[in-house]
Amino acid sequence: VVPLWGRRAKRRRPDATYLEISGAGHCPHHESPECVNELLTRLLAEQGGEDAGLAGAEEGAAVAGAWPAAFSVRKLSGEPQGLWER
Repeated sequence: VVPLWGRRAKRRRPDATYLEISGAGHCPHHESPECVNELLTRLLAEQGGEDAGLAGAEEGAAVAGAWPAAFSVRKLSGEPQGLWER
């Protein structure tokens, strides 16, 4: 998903969790499967009522994980990053 589209979707569903994986392109599940698998596992755990560290993370905060250092994950609010994103 293009980040612009993801942020727009987040604005329409404020209760959703929106994460961006920097260092990965348009196909993060191929480029960093460790990162995507861990995030999906954590999101599913939270849906089951467990605290996996995503729901309570501050907006804009980096999310710690066991993925390669080339990738970083941030939890974002979906707010526009410029005039063209409105």
